[in-house]
Amino acid sequence: MRQEDLDRLSKPYACSDPTTYDRASADALGAGVASIRELAADVLSDLDPDHFGISWWRHFPQLGTKRRILIADQLYVCAVSIEQNLAEAQLHRLEALDHRDHQAKQVARSAVLGREGTIALRHPERRCPADDLPLRLVTLHTAGFFRALVSALDCLGGTIVGVAGIPSSILKSDLSGALGWLGSRKVRLPRQRSLGDSLKTLIKAAGPTGWLDWATDYRNMLVHRGRRTHMLSIDVESHVLDQRGLPVLRSVPVDQLPAEPARSDIEALVSWKGGQPVLLEDADITMSGLFDSAREALSGAGTLLTPLWRERRANPTLITQPLEQWPVFPSKEVVGFKGYSPTRTFNPSEIRTNPLMVTRMKAAALHSDNRSRWDTFD
Repeated sequence: MRQEDLDRLSKPYACSDPTTYDRASADALGAGVASIRELAADVLSDLDPDHFGISWWRHFPQLGTKRRILIADQLYVCAVSIEQNLAEAQLHRLEALDHRDHQAKQVARSAVLGREGTIALRHPERRCPADDLPLRLVTLHTAGFFRALVSALDCLGGTIVGVAGIPSSILKSDLSGALGWLGSRKVRLPRQRSLGDSLKTLIKAAGPTGWLDWATDYRNMLVHRGRRTHMLSIDVESHVLDQRGLPVLRSVPVDQLPAEPARSDIEALVSWKGGQPVLLEDADITMSGLFDSAREALSGAGTLLTPLWRERRANPTLITQPLEQWPVFPSKEVVGFKGYSPTRTFNPSEIRTNPLMVTRMKAAALHSDNRSRWDTFD
């Protein structure tokens, strides 16, 4: 990490309460989202250690106890994971900037001035795998940025599913699916329809046209598709003269991301005449802008979802919590993987965890003698 970023993150916490450190750390990274925290706190306060799951979901007997517990806890996890992923995205971006600085030093003298005043590029020779690390680590952290950023948005999707009572799996939800359902003909309740319209409006206003689709396409390319070719331009600068009065050239690498990440390399090159194959800006401008757009959209979504959650708490019949949010239990059969050398045992005499985890365990009937009751739950 660059020293300037490390210095900023090395300032002591203002509060001595360890339970506040995660929030303070996210704030220091610019990843704090107050409205999402408020929503998560509301959901947490509704977890019921006596009746389990969300207290007022007992108005929906069709859920049964198991589904009430599982859906409730997953809703809370989705909400709190938004900031976690957003913080990871920012950390990846800062690491990418640091390795780009190393990359810039590596190629700084690659431009040379010819006898006739022409400029030629002579890339530094690669002598060992360590010479490839700056570029590889830039690529690594760029990929990590997009994975984490879109994960934050997909966790918002899971939160929307839970809060808005969308009849689809909360465990396998994403933002696209949640928005798609809210904008479909399946919506019958005016409150759900108005939420979908408001979410669509705030996402559109959070950034340039297509910012969310582009970011999602880029993440999907990295995770599910063949990698697009890394595009690196070299700008040549000169700010000083040598003893002969000739300019001293400095090469500056400029990363540029693909303009249409959902397309293949060949498709992008075929359509080059119709437009540029890359975005006409440095990659960090794109990443920084996407981070701000995502955070703005997440913040706006929190301000929409928290009032809806409170409306439903006050009037549980407003929206029925559908059992389709956890269609089968268990959600997946055991795959049987035991590891490669399973020689250790796991039988701790004591487990220490965050107090919030204790609250979740109590509300999930996993505390003390309640664990055995799972076999009796409907």
